Order: sequence, then structure tokens, then C-alpha cells
Amino acid sequence: MLDKIKEALKELEIRAELERLEPYGSGHINRTFKGCWRFNDGSKRLLIHQQINTYVFPDVELLMSNMEFLLGHLADLSHRNETELKFPSLLRTRRGKSYVTVADQGFVRTLDFIPDSLSFDECLDLDMAAEMGRALAELHRLLSPLQVSLSKVILPNFHDLSYRIKNLNEAVLRDTKGRAAGVAQEIRFIQERSWIARDITEALVEGSIPLRIAHNDLKVNNFLFSTKTSQAISIVDYDICMPGSFVYDVGDLVRSASIKCAEDETELLKVKVNKETSQTIFKAYLQKASQFLTRRERELIPISAVYMALSLGSRFLTDYLNGDLYFKTSREGQNLDRARVQLAIVAQMESQTN
Repeated sequence: MLDKIKEALKELEIRAELERLEPYGSGHINRTFKGCWRFNDGSKRLLIHQQINTYVFPDVELLMSNMEFLLGHLADLSHRNETELKFPSLLRTRRGKSYVTVADQGFVRTLDFIPDSLSFDECLDLDMAAEMGRALAELHRLLSPLQVSLSKVILPNFHDLSYRIKNLNEAVLRDTKGRAAGVAQEIRFIQERSWIARDITEALVEGSIPLRIAHNDLKVNNFLFSTKTSQAISIVDYDICMPGSFVYDVGDLVRSASIKCAEDETELLKVKVNKETSQTIFKAYLQKASQFLTRRERELIPISAVYMALSLGSRFLTDYLNGDLYFKTSREGQNLDRARVQLAIVAQMESQTN
């Protein structure tokens, strides 16, 4: 596979030789590689190459045109020093395309590697939590003036919890892999909380909170931190940056950052929600974001993490019932373990607010 990708990358408009290509990151959807490119003068440049998952993103043209617009807007603001955040630019091919076609392997896009940066799979301390809250508010400030119509819907109903529970119920009825009976407790846990879907989803439908261009995938490891100052200097992964809600983004970050266990932890007693981390993110975010948020958005932010954990738990459980088609897995039952971790987060967050 790597040989075919290396051959396809020769189409990039870069006068350098690919010296090394190696797997990078821990994403569930696309396969990511870090490439080291060497120029004739001996200097080197690091680039990120991502093999697009066409099962998740079948319309590659739509996906990439959306990313071109959004990253172009953000990178332009960064280059004009209108923000402290840095954003990667997409590299073009000699024919002007934002991706290369790989023989029998689909498509690969290439982005700048943000220098002097690193990412983490978990939130290490409260300073880091505050930095992520601040950086997210800054990203939202940059996105808030954009007309929603300028961004394309990449994955319809992506954070619609009612839609996710509907998909789960359909997967239970089909039970194509004969797994439903073994997860009856998890199914019931989600179904009993279907009322949570009304708060945020219906607020969007009714127009009581605005539809905005949102990132929609705010995991901890999508934040990059400076190796020199420990500040959050970038937010990456714009596959599903599209119309949505800023409330979703805040909830997703808190959901991701408030635990330190593995996402597929098998010992649920190790799943411990750090309330102080959640509160730190909320506070840092709102200090900067209150100037452009509506009153109703601010009211819904405290419940956003429960909403997002329940939504992701539903998605993992649905994929498990369907035979693990959407999320990459490395072992049997991994999506079920991922679902159970998210449901444990929901239960703990509920107990912390009672």
C-alpha cells in the first residue's frame, strides 16, 4: 500500500523527494501518514498525508471543496496575523487538485505539518484544559462571521441524537450479526435517555439557537500544542467542519477531555469524569465566546457534554451491531467497549449534576 501512495504523491507540486513515509496519529476514520520530504539543498519539510475513507466520505469532491474553502479562509486569517492560531494549508498537485488518486487505494490529500507542535490523546492538567477552551473560542470567533450557506453538509444529521437513536433501533431490529441480545442493557440505557435529544436538536430546528459552521469533531488529539510554550496553537481535522452548532463542539471537547482512560477501556471502573476539567473548559471558553454566543447557546452548553457522549455511545453501539463497518477496529468487541465508555461518562455526568 505504501509503495502505491508514494508513487501517487509524485503528482504533488513540490520539488522535493519523499525520503520517509510512516503511520501517524490515532484517528478512527482516515489513515494518516507523516512524510519527510528532502530538497536538493538538503533542507527538509514535514507533511501530513491522509488516505480518505471513502466508505465514510463517498463524495470526495464535495469533501475536498468544502475543506479547501474552510482551510483557505482560516489559513488566510492566520497569515494576516488576525489570529494566534495556525492552520495547515492543503498542497496542490501539478494539475491543481487538492488530492491525488492512488491506484486501487482511493485518494490521499496532503497538508502542512504544523512545526514545533505536538498532540495528546488525553487532557493532562487544568492548564491544558483552559488552553483548549480558549483555542476553541478563538476558532469559533473566526468561523462565526461566515454565512452557513458557504459550507457544505458533508454528513447529514451527524450530531442529531434523535437520528442516532433511530439508527440504533433499526440496527437492533435487523440484528445482522446476532449481537443485540448481549447488549440489551446498553440499548435500554440509551433508549431511556432519548428525551435528551430534544434540547439541542430541537433548538436548532426551531431556530432558538443559530445554525453555525462548526468543527464537529473536537477530540483532545485534534488540538496541537507548542513544544516551546505549551499553548494551544492549532486545531486540526476539518473533514466534517460544516453547518452545525457551537454547542456540539463545546460538548464534544468536554466529553473527550474530562476522562483520562483509553477510549476503548474494558475496565469501566477506570472511567472517571473529572468535573474540575469540565468546569475549567467551560469557563475558559465562555470568557472569550460570550461576546458572540446567544443567550440560549450559553444556557445549553452545560448539558452539551452529556448529549455528545450519548450520541457517540449510540454510534459506537450501532456500528458494533452492524458489524463494525464505520469505525476502524483492531480487535473484536472494540466498538462495544468504546460505547460502554461513553455511556459510563453519561452516567457519571448525570450523577455529578444531581
